[in-house]
Amino acid sequence: MKKGGTQTKIEKIQFAIQDALLRFYTFIIGYRFKRELNDRVVPDHYKKSPDNATIRAKATASLASVAIFLGLAVASLAAIIAANDHLREAVKGGWRTSAIGVVVVLALYFNVRQERVLSSEYEEKKAWDYPLLWFLLLSNSVLLLIWPLACRQNSQFLFCEELAPSKFPHAMALAGLAMIVASILFQVFAAEFYDSAAGWRGGEEERGRTLRFHLASLASHSFLIGIGLAILGVMLLLSYINVWIASVASLGSLYAIIGLTEIERALWHRHPTNSCTDHPDSSAEDRRETAACEPAKTAF
Repeated sequence: MKKGGTQTKIEKIQFAIQDALLRFYTFIIGYRFKRELNDRVVPDHYKKSPDNATIRAKATASLASVAIFLGLAVASLAAIIAANDHLREAVKGGWRTSAIGVVVVLALYFNVRQERVLSSEYEEKKAWDYPLLWFLLLSNSVLLLIWPLACRQNSQFLFCEELAPSKFPHAMALAGLAMIVASILFQVFAAEFYDSAAGWRGGEEERGRTLRFHLASLASHSFLIGIGLAILGVMLLLSYINVWIASVASLGSLYAIIGLTEIERALWHRHPTNSCTDHPDSSAEDRRETAACEPAKTAF
């Protein structure tokens, strides 16, 4: 940086690239605090807590969990690749098999991502957020189970050749392998973000708390998406045992991942505390806390 605080052209380009990468990553993980991140503030309902010490303690504990799951995922991937000759056959299955595998990966990934988008009780939901979630669930049900079953009755449907029990396992295996690799990458990001949130960068003032809050939140999103993709990837690899078992197991796991968030949201409705957002069933004390909340605008 030049004297007087003027940015050079190279620095401006560098900052623009960094900002673009951050915005892209918050999109792919469905980060629910994007607005607050761009405004460089903590969400209103987290104005009073957590403090720096609490964030550090949470990040440190979570980092240990991420490290364990990351190690297991890497070891599992190595074992799967080394012991499974079927994956080598799947890679040679042709572009149509690869295309089906890509569709399976994208459909499951966006379903898991949409669950993250809806994971916060306090954030305002867009009118199409829930319809999109159910549409993605229906699309995955059609892709993994209903369409292959229909092809057994009438093989003239589109892509029925690739969805046949003799070929669909190849596409599912490729999708499962890709999702496990993606899971490892998301967990690496989670470990890095948790490590930064547990560190000393940012100082002890409100600016540092805001930075650590978003680092820990990004890490949480990354970790949960990574775990979801790992579970779905393993279920898809069951296709080499039985394609129908893999389909049912994958869909069952997906419904469980989505259902988990809905159960958690139901609990927040029953116990709306530490919030600057009023709820229909809030107690008088909760509503007094809501009225006392003031927006906090703190720059990094």
